Amino acid sequence: LHGDDLHGDEIHFGPKTDDSVGFWNEFSLIEDFQDSNDNITFSSKFPGCGLVELDRYAPLLPEDRKTDIVFSVKDFIFSFEPSSWRFDVSEELNGCHQVVDFTDDTTGAPHIVAKSNVAMYVNEVGHNIDLVENVCSLEKPRSVYYYASIGTPMKKGETVELLVNYKEGYESMRVRRGYGKANLLGVKSDNDDYSRVQRNLAERISFEDSIKSYREDEVGSVIDFLENRVWDGIVSATSCLSLESAKNKCDVIRQIIARRRLDWTSRILGSHYSVVGRGGSHKEARHDEADSTFKVGMVVYVNNWMEAEDPRPPYSGVATVNNVFRDKFDRICLGVSLPGGKSICCVPGNKSYFHFV
Repeated sequence: LHGDDLHGDEIHFGPKTDDSVGFWNEFSLIEDFQDSNDNITFSSKFPGCGLVELDRYAPLLPEDRKTDIVFSVKDFIFSFEPSSWRFDVSEELNGCHQVVDFTDDTTGAPHIVAKSNVAMYVNEVGHNIDLVENVCSLEKPRSVYYYASIGTPMKKGETVELLVNYKEGYESMRVRRGYGKANLLGVKSDNDDYSRVQRNLAERISFEDSIKSYREDEVGSVIDFLENRVWDGIVSATSCLSLESAKNKCDVIRQIIARRRLDWTSRILGSHYSVVGRGGSHKEARHDEADSTFKVGMVVYVNNWMEAEDPRPPYSGVATVNNVFRDKFDRICLGVSLPGGKSICCVPGNKSYFHFV
């Protein structure tokens, strides 16, 4: 078995001498084991054989258990990386739907304990007909275990890639990574900047709508999670940093984006909490939106917009907010400057979104 930090706990189980083996060191390599001269093979289909338990997939730490609401916030903040490692379980947590995963709450990437377990290194078959699923999951009320099923007999020393099928629930992640069904029809992965931003904008709108459905206690649980599990680690990693000296550049880049998303999320949560806390509605609070959402100097993403009387084609791309105002219909509008010294005088707020890389 190969993987980062996978080995290292052998001292807890291993032999006290060079030739003693077994959980209680009850066997001797010299006296109890002899090399076989025949070609013994293994298959899960052989009589007396069966599935090989790989390990528990998740949870591996107490904090790996989360409510679906808390996990969805974490997933958004860390650019949907945690979704790559998510499993839903049947047991409820605090009366809510429970999710388990093994990503760190400050990076969104697998934590150190996960990296020492076999289950993390199982890959996904996707839609590749040349890949054969040989790992199945056993889902218990609050945990998930992986088992390998070896169909083709294997000799000693042979290797096989461990592959699992995450079914249709993983399709959106496949598309983001470039091997989904939609990618076969020309849809681009997140490596394409425009495609990534468009997906992120759609996710942002959906995420904001979901926040506006949170009860007061649910907002409290999310804020508690962000303050106690996420914020300090992100601030520490993104303050006075150098990407060249960073141990894992992908994690740091994700944390930089997460810090920007945390700022936006905290203001949306605060605005929603002020509404539900007093038993009001978002319609009553909408006059505060201009002050709480858009700020002068903020970088936004303009989504396919140009003023009707302007002969220029619709613009999609980043822009900087110059001023925030309401038009004659009481709608939030922005005056923005574009790259190259150009500008748009009036962009409706619903056509302008925070630009998340």
